[in-house]
Amino acid sequence: MEENRQITSTLVAPEYEVSQTTVLRILRKENYHLYKFQLVQELNEDDPNRRLQFCETITNLCQTNLNLQQQILFSDEATFCLNGTVNRQNYRYGSRTNPYWIIEAHTQHPQKLNVWSGIGANRVIGPFFFEETLTGERYLEFLQNDLFPALAITHSCFNKTENPALCALRS
Repeated sequence: MEENRQITSTLVAPEYEVSQTTVLRILRKENYHLYKFQLVQELNEDDPNRRLQFCETITNLCQTNLNLQQQILFSDEATFCLNGTVNRQNYRYGSRTNPYWIIEAHTQHPQKLNVWSGIGANRVIGPFFFEETLTGERYLEFLQNDLFPALAITHSCFNKTENPALCALRS
């Protein structure tokens, strides 16, 4: 494990014809600890200033519009690599000291699945799946054909005159 810091106990066990439990027991006996790497986003030089500006803008908007949180759609997307490049739950290695191992993640990888989801007006919107690279044109199609109709259904369900059972069926 000292020669290859990225090798896992799962890979070491068959090499020495022992069980994974035996490998883990030996590592503990030798004062090795298993560490997971930390996945971090690359930060640009102007990111702290942009974040501060965003916080100040939202704070000011919240003071003038008390229902602002009901009018914002918080969303995120994630790229899942189908070749197992990043599987932090199964990717650990042993060392006597914490290496603070960090791997910078880039957003575009071959063999991937993009997933988009959002939260707005106390509801989850999505998830929506994209097998192909999400270009500007595809994202616009997603907004027009999937997201806006989903938001229209969500918005109409907050109309107190509509039958709640119908809203449940459409969600």
